[in-house]
Formats: sequence, structure tokens, C-alpha cells
Amino acid sequence: MIKSELTIELYKAFRPYVKKKQLSDYDNSFLKRKVKDEKLILSLLKKYIDLESCSKKPKNEHDILIINFALVELPLVGLKYTKLFKDYLKKEKRHLKKNVG
Repeated sequence: MIKSELTIELYKAFRPYVKKKQLSDYDNSFLKRKVKDEKLILSLLKKYIDLESCSKKPKNEHDILIINFALVELPLVGLKYTKLFKDYLKKEKRHLKKNVG
């Protein structure tokens, strides 16, 4: 996966955690940028999401994986396709299949 794809996955993963009043600002901040990189996703997370409170009450059980990625791995290793990120994507795919069909 390339960095822009990882950024898109993070954007989508954290969208449910943005307050409804700020959702359009969150979307616009992401969509108006041509370069979707680590700097963008870090600024979005910092501005729109309280990761500490998200970690205490994840919306889906597997969301804790992406929250931990954002809290621990993203600041340390940057925007890389790690085992934690891979596990989240796998579980999210299963979750979406289960809820659709």
C-alpha cells in the first residue's frame, strides 16, 4: 500500500469519531488537499479527534487497533503498513461484509 492509500484508510477509519458539527470541516480539510500524507493525517487527528477518549469507547471492537496505531505507531514509525494496521483492515473488511450481507 502506498502512503496516500494509507492516509485515505485512516481518514475513513476516524471519520465516525468526528463530532457531527465538525464533519464537513474534517471532510473539506482532507478532500481539498492534493497531497495526502502523514503531515495531513496527523493534523486532522490532532484538530478533530480526541484519541484518548476514542480509546476508552471505541465504536467497534476492532477500532481499538487503528486507535492504537494512531497513538503509538504513527508518531514513532510514521505512515507505514504495519501489522497493527493490517489487522485493523482485515477486521474492518469482515465487519463490513457481516453488516452488508
